[in-house]
Amino acid sequence: MAGDPKHFYRRKSVERIAEEINDVRRRYPLTMAHFSDDLFNSGVGWLREFSAYYRKHVGVDFSANTYATFANEETVGLLADAGCKVLAVGLEVADDELRRERLNKPIRAARFREIAELLRGRGIKLVTFNMLGLPWGTVEQDIQTLSLNVELRATHTRVTVLTPFPKSRMTRSLIEDGYLAPDFEDRIYEVADLPAWPAESLFKRTEPVRTMRLLRLWHLAHVLRVPDRWVKKLIETRWANLLAPLSFLVALVNEKRIFGMSWLSGFRYFLHVKSPALKTSNYVSFI
Repeated sequence: MAGDPKHFYRRKSVERIAEEINDVRRRYPLTMAHFSDDLFNSGVGWLREFSAYYRKHVGVDFSANTYATFANEETVGLLADAGCKVLAVGLEVADDELRRERLNKPIRAARFREIAELLRGRGIKLVTFNMLGLPWGTVEQDIQTLSLNVELRATHTRVTVLTPFPKSRMTRSLIEDGYLAPDFEDRIYEVADLPAWPAESLFKRTEPVRTMRLLRLWHLAHVLRVPDRWVKKLIETRWANLLAPLSFLVALVNEKRIFGMSWLSGFRYFLHVKSPALKTSNYVSFI
């Protein structure tokens, strides 16, 4: 910790990381590890040390998250050398202005194109995080986000509808703009579990029907590279809802494939965590 104690980060030593993973390997048949740190490759010096040590003392393939700013030729190369097979990055939306002004993420779509090219060059699969239903945006912009993922040739996509969290700057903005009930930050604590949250009673979505239809159709449209004009037509009808089970199955199979997880392992995971929808986990779709 240095400087203002309100702004700091903590990071485990590479030796501690290796020790923890190897301890798991001694007890379970570990074939792949995941690092949930959103800024995993933010320190080049630390990453250089990690890459050499991990490859020598652990050697297990892994996946990780990154922030677009920190993904460059050197950091991607170090990750690849260490054994990174999958890298996830927050794309959020395709529209640069919406991403910059509303999500406070001043990164242009061109940067994501560069990252996709870098990862392909090093044999690393790209996973993206995406956000639908921003009240300041449109469903047409959400379809552009889907289209950008197709262009990037993302191996897998994770997509959710915007969920405002209490005390965040976005939530304050949503309340000020009239998209959230004035007493939202009090009422949200009445909800025991987020999946049970009656969002329509608190959050005024711009186009709730078409947004949810796009969400249900998303994975199928992404894998099949469905043209934008057909996506627009499908979400105007109930076909999107009818295709939802197939779309979910596509997402399930795709995620298992890129992380090398068998159906049996997925079922054992489900038995271990019970209802993953009520847990904090990056792998809720593994069931």
